[in-house]
Amino acid sequence: MSYKWPKLVSKPAGKQVVVLAPHMDDEIIGYAGSILKHIADGDEITVVYITDSSKGLPGRFPEREMADRRRQESESVGEFIGVKNRIYLNIEDNTEEPWDAYTDLLADVLIDKEPELLYLPWYEDLHSDHQKTNKLFAKAIGGRVDFKVCAYEVWSPLKPRIRYHRG
Repeated sequence: MSYKWPKLVSKPAGKQVVVLAPHMDDEIIGYAGSILKHIADGDEITVVYITDSSKGLPGRFPEREMADRRRQESESVGEFIGVKNRIYLNIEDNTEEPWDAYTDLLADVLIDKEPELLYLPWYEDLHSDHQKTNKLFAKAIGGRVDFKVCAYEVWSPLKPRIRYHRG
C-alpha cells in the first residue's frame, strides 16, 4: 500500500479570506500567525466578529462597556496587523438563545465577500459560542461550499483528522 501524504504549505491558498471569530480576540488567539502570512502575501482579510463579546470579564465591567472596549481593542489590533475589513454581527455573548435569526445576515456577508478561504473555530471546541458559530455557518451556506474551510483552535486542542488516499 502507498499513501499520499498531505502537502505541507506555509498557509492555505486563497486571496479572499473570511474569518469567523465568535469573540473579539479568537482570531488572534487562534491563528494570528496565519493571518500575518496572508497579509504579507497581499491577501484580503475580512474578520466577522460573531458576538458582542460583552461577557468576557464577568463582573469587572458592565456588559455594554465591556462590548465597547472589546470592539475598540479589535479595531486597534486589526489596524496594527493590517486587517482592513471588520464586520460585527453583535449577537449577545454567551446567550442561550438560538442564533437562527442571524443566518441570512451571515449568508449575505459570505455572498458579498466571495471567500476563497474561510477560517472558523474547530467544531469540537468546547466553548458554546464556538460551537454555535459552526452551526450558524452551516446554516448560512446551506450545504453549498465553493471555497476552502480551515479550522483553528482556541479552547480545545484539535484532534488530528488525516485521510489517506490510496495511490
